Amino acid sequence: MDIISSQTLRVHASETEEAHDLNIQWLVQPVLKVAIILEGTLTVWLDDKPIQLGRSEGSAGHAWALTEPMLLRRESQKGMRVRKLMISIPPDWVRELLQDQTLPNGNLQRFIDTHCATAAWTPSKHVLSLAEQILNPTEGPKPIQNMAVESKAIEIVREALSFIITPATGAVVATRRVGTQFRAQRIRRYLQENLDRNPSLQTMAQEFGLSVGSMQAAFKKSYNTTIAEFRRDLRLQQARTAIELDGVTVSEAAYRAGYANPASFSTAFKRRFGFAPSFSKE
Repeated sequence: MDIISSQTLRVHASETEEAHDLNIQWLVQPVLKVAIILEGTLTVWLDDKPIQLGRSEGSAGHAWALTEPMLLRRESQKGMRVRKLMISIPPDWVRELLQDQTLPNGNLQRFIDTHCATAAWTPSKHVLSLAEQILNPTEGPKPIQNMAVESKAIEIVREALSFIITPATGAVVATRRVGTQFRAQRIRRYLQENLDRNPSLQTMAQEFGLSVGSMQAAFKKSYNTTIAEFRRDLRLQQARTAIELDGVTVSEAAYRAGYANPASFSTAFKRRFGFAPSFSKE
């Protein structure tokens, strides 16, 4: 359930037991997310990069940053009991806090400016207590409850940001070679904006002042997929949208996606989305 939603942050708390295996995806806008997993585990996919949230035993804290809109996918197993707290923070809110502030390093700035940056740490007993209080609030007037939740959530965010600034034992921060990540982000954006042009790898490498090999390596390291695979996936997503929203035929969608054979397109489509393209029209 969403407990509070304001211009500063959004807090979502839940205590569930999955009735069946879950695999869902949705579009997420740029955000800084902080999660406290009190019990259970689940997997979140950021740009086909799997991140396991939670631990088999004990609680866990996680944070990740998105600098551009993207599809986020979540998986969890039947029978898994999950108790979690999710806090969404607008990146601009953090940037405003950083203005005219002196920090010991540039870790936080790099983190919020790096797409799919992730961090994990062991929450303090204080933060775990705050999360439990948010999950099980005391009765009272709604505005007062919201104030209490927001103040507790901000304290949880404070600990998360502190770990990002100065990682301690048990904390893992992965901005993973920021220079490489920035290059990969530029390549990814270029592919999205020039999908119809279908530029060659040589043309792209010239655009970025890189060799084809170093360009491919930077992209693969950041997104765990090749440029060709990513471009093919973009075309399949575009084809799915054309079938579902524009009503085009499977053959036409296959042609738009660059497949000469509709059967090959159907095979690739089913491998990517788990169902045949004909089902998208129903």
